[in-house]
Amino acid sequence: MKRTTPPRLSCPLCLAILLISCTEQDKNSGSDSDPDNRPPSQANKNQTSSAALSHSSNIATPSPLLPPSPAVKAGPSETAPGLGQEAFIAPLRDAYDRMDPLKDGWQSEAFSAAAKKQLLKIQELLAQGEPIVASDLQDLAVRDVLSTSLRPDQLREDFAGERLRVLRASTPPPARSEGLESLSANLNQLRQQGSTVEPHLKIFRVVPESPTSAACEVLFDLASQQDSSRNQINATWTCKWELSPGDTPPMLSSIEVSKYEEIIQEGESTPLFQDVTSTLLKDDAAYQEQFLLSSDHWRARLPRELGLEPVANHGLAIGDVNGDNLDDLYICQQGGLPNRLFLQQRNGTLRDFTAESGTGWLEYCAAALLVDLDNDGDRDLIVSQDFRVLVMANDGKGAFTLAFGSSTKAQSFSLAAADYDNDGLVDFYVCGYNASHAELRGGAMGEPMPFHDANTVEQTQIVEVALLK
Repeated sequence: MKRTTPPRLSCPLCLAILLISCTEQDKNSGSDSDPDNRPPSQANKNQTSSAALSHSSNIATPSPLLPPSPAVKAGPSETAPGLGQEAFIAPLRDAYDRMDPLKDGWQSEAFSAAAKKQLLKIQELLAQGEPIVASDLQDLAVRDVLSTSLRPDQLREDFAGERLRVLRASTPPPARSEGLESLSANLNQLRQQGSTVEPHLKIFRVVPESPTSAACEVLFDLASQQDSSRNQINATWTCKWELSPGDTPPMLSSIEVSKYEEIIQEGESTPLFQDVTSTLLKDDAAYQEQFLLSSDHWRARLPRELGLEPVANHGLAIGDVNGDNLDDLYICQQGGLPNRLFLQQRNGTLRDFTAESGTGWLEYCAAALLVDLDNDGDRDLIVSQDFRVLVMANDGKGAFTLAFGSSTKAQSFSLAAADYDNDGLVDFYVCGYNASHAELRGGAMGEPMPFHDANTVEQTQIVEVALLK
């Protein structure tokens, strides 16, 4: 007999949803409507509003699309967007003041940002084709800077496979040499003649020592490529700095290698992994008309109330949804753009199956999981959708129906699943952000402000929201 109501999960389902509410949502931001009372909507048969996916020339496009964002540059990413801006509206003034670590009394964070700028000079010098000379380091290090060999001579072979060899240093280099000439020579050791290199440095620990000195530990990696080989160096450096008052940047006083690893791919320079996205999706309309268009394109065409943002907070899920033993791909999207489900084909390409699956949610979605919640052998779908969590039952062929939905006290983000209580049923865990103003104190920016304020830990809450049988 034909069903007239949506099918529910075939087995009793126990869902213990735990939310971490990290901060309060600003009272003056977001929609005026109560998120608990908004009904969810789906893209009907993979049809999106013509205003969203149309390329028609009659749509007005702002010129320029978006003004450049004022920022203080500190490497490939900004320390805090907006620090270079001097005037803010009232709700943002306090938040941005607290993002500047000096104004908020965090000297260690200010040192970290300043040291990062100095280390980026090393990164840029290593990336250039010319040898590094002592004069290149005059604004970076003191004259009597101490340095060890940054590429140890004594390496042991820890692994040898068909394509890769892994070499590691048994002990850190003991000898230290003095001066800018020695430091430039040690840096030049990291590059092989005739190779192209791509270096990266990242501070992961800061150690304040005194008002005039500080130290930090740095993760360093450098990938180099030659005609017939590829190498990658992974190392940890301990850097010490001399500090001066005012705006004078810190000066490097010593640099030592504490850990060193070198991975060698001999015989060919082809990477082990290559980006094949365009090959797998090039003929798909959703890929051409949705994913290849930039955020600026959609921000110029979609109302901001739909949840379109310039940041990449949207995840994906992988699993076999139709029982063909091939992993399929579900991609979460920004508000106003439908989530997409792609089925993997036997030749490895992907086919858009969103309309047939009924999973094209248009609301802001940050994460998803494909897990078997009812022990029937197929993957069900969990979606974190703005201030909701949705559970969809799979019929085994990739068609989904909504089985359960719950509002949340914070905007739902990351998801994880496991049998938490050993009852044979999969439970899931939800991380929340931007809590509603009824739950927690928050700032104008929504997120915990600032990131270096240890007191924000006190705002964390774990709440059991629902138990469904």
